[in-house]
Amino acid sequence: MKKAKISIRLSGGAVRIALRVPVASLHMIERAARLNGSSTHAFILNSCVIAAEQTVMDQVVFAVTGKQARLLEAMLSKRMLAGDPTLKLLAKKSPWDA
Repeated sequence: MKKAKISIRLSGGAVRIALRVPVASLHMIERAARLNGSSTHAFILNSCVIAAEQTVMDQVVFAVTGKQARLLEAMLSKRMLAGDPTLKLLAKKSPWDA
């Protein structure tokens, strides 16, 4: 599969991005847009923004103090009591294993 070629051009307050994509990819995108009830343009833009947000969020680092880390570790290590709803949830078979 060839790599997509991208050209970017500023026009007014927006940026125009042109992509060269394989025909099969375009058909898949158009099909997904129809199923989603949106235009191809809106579907591509929304999908790109979601992917970008996920990529950025995957890089977020939560800094905690040593005391906070120890408190979290203590909470996670705590033994659950018999009536704990989490135990009931963990005892159930997951939907994909059912």
